[in-house]
Amino acid sequence: SAYLLILIIALGIFLRFYNLNEESYWLDEGATGLAVKKYTALQIVNNVKGHGQILPGYYYYNDDLPLYYVLLKGWTSIFGLNDFSLRAFSAVFGSLALIVIFYLSRYLFDEKTAFLATFLSSINLTLIWYSQEARQYSYLLFLSMLSLIFLWKSLREDKTKYIAGLLIVNAFIIYSHFPWLIFIAFEGLYALYVIYNDCTKKNIL
Repeated sequence: SAYLLILIIALGIFLRFYNLNEESYWLDEGATGLAVKKYTALQIVNNVKGHGQILPGYYYYNDDLPLYYVLLKGWTSIFGLNDFSLRAFSAVFGSLALIVIFYLSRYLFDEKTAFLATFLSSINLTLIWYSQEARQYSYLLFLSMLSLIFLWKSLREDKTKYIAGLLIVNAFIIYSHFPWLIFIAFEGLYALYVIYNDCTKKNIL
């Protein structure tokens, strides 16, 4: 089964890195590249803090928060600033998301379902497309799936390390993309629902 998982993930990695720099940038990718090229990590943070934007005067989009760009800045300082390296950051997280999807599916269902979910995710055209763009999509997918794992483990196993993991991952999400607060809010509602049901069964409420 380990060999099958390796093959499925290898397929997903290949599809995400194949022809990674073939297409030219579209507007939002250009904004990502310009922000990373034009500003230091501290300046990116200050832009959001002072102007509410990653690229004040260039790109009027207020949903972006600095953490993704700061991490990407560090990535490009190691691997260079070009089409391939900017998109490779997304491709890496898109590939890592496959591992998390397998683990989450197996945790919630069974191994057969996990293999099927991982295979379908590895060849899913939308997930491949988003993994090949210099934007936050695959990065946020990975963090969101990881957050769900910590959420369910913290509710089912009630261990401090899972609660800590949930808080850390959600902090990364919050400081990367503002609309993802909706995702975290739904996690909170689900947690309250589970806790309420548990208390009702134990006749605490």
